[in-house]
Amino acid sequence: MTINIGLTGWGDHPDIHEQDVGSRHKLASYAAYFPVVELDSCFYSIMTPEKIRHWDLQTPSNFSFVVKAYQAFTGHDRQPYTRKEIKAMFHSFQQQIDPLIESGKLNAILFQFPPWFDLRQSHIKRLRFIREQFQSYPTAIEFRNRTWFHEQIKADTINYLKEDKWIHTICDEPQAGQASVPVVPEITHGKQSLIRFHGRNVYGWNQSGQDNWREVRFLYNYNDDELKSWRDRVQNLSQQVEQLTILFNNNSGHHAYANAKRFQHLLGINYTGLNSRQIDLFSDQ
Repeated sequence: MTINIGLTGWGDHPDIHEQDVGSRHKLASYAAYFPVVELDSCFYSIMTPEKIRHWDLQTPSNFSFVVKAYQAFTGHDRQPYTRKEIKAMFHSFQQQIDPLIESGKLNAILFQFPPWFDLRQSHIKRLRFIREQFQSYPTAIEFRNRTWFHEQIKADTINYLKEDKWIHTICDEPQAGQASVPVVPEITHGKQSLIRFHGRNVYGWNQSGQDNWREVRFLYNYNDDELKSWRDRVQNLSQQVEQLTILFNNNSGHHAYANAKRFQHLLGINYTGLNSRQIDLFSDQ
């Protein structure tokens, strides 16, 4: 049983980069503090395998990446595609992450669906189509629409995820109506599960489309009581899987780093085998 705690992205965490004043890449610095990271860049564009390999080589052998699926796959870009076009994009996406397969550093591919992706037959068909194309990959799913977890349907949703071997992403997020989901601490995959902490900023969560919504949506600092309320839950969940990955996404105010390190302390976890810490600028090397 392994619990890996990390952050979403590695570039915007001053608590890390102000400590590490060397010239190395920010990912190499990040990998001195955490054993896993969410790779968000793949959501915005499909990259070359060379770019992914460049990042892979900056991390230790026990590091892993949760790769966010390209936005066309989840419908975020709202563009129509033929079946042939989307299959071609699937293939390109799979090629880009080949270096992570080769190095054993692919934690999971995260398919995070938008708030308008509600429970309906056509959307279930889309999930099954995606899963068919990614049968050999660990695929995590995150819903942002409450209809999937209405009391009368929640058990059916969980059973479907188990049937198709989706890794259910358990979320801590603002309870902000239809475009948010409750905490559903259910394991759907025998080997691993994923938890993402988004904060609890209800006002910011509902500001999508406003000029500054990206600055406020994840503006939240978890207090100790909130983190402690998750400690027993995480310990219980971790007994049900081989690997539990926890990602803090509440970084609008740069709180994710401190919250993740505090939660690591509350769980009594001490990671080994990470990159070395700050480069010594006065060494002879």
